[in-house]
Amino acid sequence: MEIYTSFRKVKKKGSRVYLRKCCIRFDARAFKLVKATKEITSYWLNLSLSGSYGRTAFPIIFGKRKEFIEEALHGEYSIKSVEMKKKKGTWYAHFTLSREVAVPNSPQAVIGIDSGEKNFAVAVGIQKNSPSKPRRGRFWKGAEIKALKGRYHLIRRSLGRKKRPHEIKKLKGKLLRKTDQFLHQLANEIVDYATPI
Repeated sequence: MEIYTSFRKVKKKGSRVYLRKCCIRFDARAFKLVKATKEITSYWLNLSLSGSYGRTAFPIIFGKRKEFIEEALHGEYSIKSVEMKKKKGTWYAHFTLSREVAVPNSPQAVIGIDSGEKNFAVAVGIQKNSPSKPRRGRFWKGAEIKALKGRYHLIRRSLGRKKRPHEIKKLKGKLLRKTDQFLHQLANEIVDYATPI
């Protein structure tokens, strides 16, 4: 079990340290997810906590990705670890799933992907039967992320001058979410480029 914490220093007369965030990660030996017919919920997470009580059961309610957990309980996935995070008084469980994928011994094509400063990503495909004629490459610009970061930098600077640290903290989460969304779209486009090969 690993415990990750982040602290914030508040400077007054002396330097004090306050606990801001905490999450606990359990590996496969320290937890067990079971399905039972009970009134509260059908899913229960048994965690091995320190003390004389042994494993303690906690009710779990899943959201949109419930089908992955069902597949994991039927053996299609294996649950490698679970991470417990507390956010605004509510505990959340993040499961790490793993599944073996069959990889052919002799692939029919090879895709090369490079990341740079001018172009965010460049991909080119080479087929096994015609290695001297590579497929036309594709370029993905990173201008959207640069413009997004520049715009949020100006907003943060303006809020800093107005002394609104809480609004700056909210903006950080929005920027991360928008960046993740852009990277997700880019990854899907790379997969679409590689699919016809």
